[in-house]
Amino acid sequence: SFVGFTYALSQGYIAKRILTPLGEIGRIRTLQLACVALGLGRVLAFYLEDIRLVYGVFFGIIVSLGLVNTVMTADAARSVPSGAIGSLY
Repeated sequence: SFVGFTYALSQGYIAKRILTPLGEIGRIRTLQLACVALGLGRVLAFYLEDIRLVYGVFFGIIVSLGLVNTVMTADAARSVPSGAIGSLY
């Protein structure tokens, strides 16, 4: 339930707050930082022994994944005509 709630929160609230004021370059930088956080977070979570820290790191990983998914979905939707969006998904 932690993962599902955090993922929903990251896509519905956090991504909107972070991505709305950014331009195209800001979205690209955010995507790059989120990918780095995904990679480093997984390595860090593997080495941690305190479960509270593991959950904190996983929170960051899940939020990063939600940001990546939101950016990729929005950019994919912008790349096709509005009449063909249903066939995209």
